[in-house]
Amino acid sequence: MAPAVVGYMAEARGLGYSIMVVSALTWLLCGAFFTALAAVIPRDMERLRRLMAERARRLSRELGSRE
Repeated sequence: MAPAVVGYMAEARGLGYSIMVVSALTWLLCGAFFTALAAVIPRDMERLRRLMAERARRLSRELGSRE
């Protein structure tokens, strides 16, 4: 898709400008995704830690009751 966009823009504005715009938009999109991940990942990590702690407690009780 990017080559088509650059080709269309190159006709209107020039190749250098077109490549710069497509590159900048791509980096902005990646930046938005990374910002969203930076907000979501800590919550996911905390949820996973709670889940693993609960599993460890449950396993400890099960193993303790067998002895």
